[in-house]
Amino acid sequence: MKLSAVLWREEDQWIALCPELDVVSQGDNPEHALKMLKEAVEAYIETAKELGVWKEKQTNVFLTTLEV
Repeated sequence: MKLSAVLWREEDQWIALCPELDVVSQGDNPEHALKMLKEAVEAYIETAKELGVWKEKQTNVFLTTLEV
């Protein structure tokens, strides 16, 4: 399954978000944040399947920018 990851820095930590599942994690650098996000997403999906509440999420995400 391919999902999106959005990363940004907050103070001394990198935050990683999977917008399709609304799962977030953090790490000391972008690579670590992505690794932690992958683990969090895997745990989220596994738990949702065990509870019988897993539904395939929309994975066709359109990413663009917005100027304000």
